[in-house]
Amino acid sequence: MEGEIYTYKATRFRWESMRILKVSDGIAHIRIYKKTFFEPKLSKFKKDSWVIGHLPIAIESLDISTLKYVGRLPIEEDELEGYRIWEEEADAGVFS
Repeated sequence: MEGEIYTYKATRFRWESMRILKVSDGIAHIRIYKKTFFEPKLSKFKKDSWVIGHLPIAIESLDISTLKYVGRLPIEEDELEGYRIWEEEADAGVFS
């Protein structure tokens, strides 16, 4: 699951993307990207174009039926900076 990229419909013809950075204790730590696509493809994905760097969300809140799997890229250590801060703050909360 970690490193997986999903897209979801933003408008009738545009897709937005998110990536799972880490999964722990029923929480998916995701990153939301600002680039939108007419057709979601892994080759168009750019790791540096994020708008929300870290969003902890309860896994059961992710509606898999609305997400389209695009592919998987390995997670680099610097991508986990927001997760590390969240972890140091004694698990600072989760969206559900």
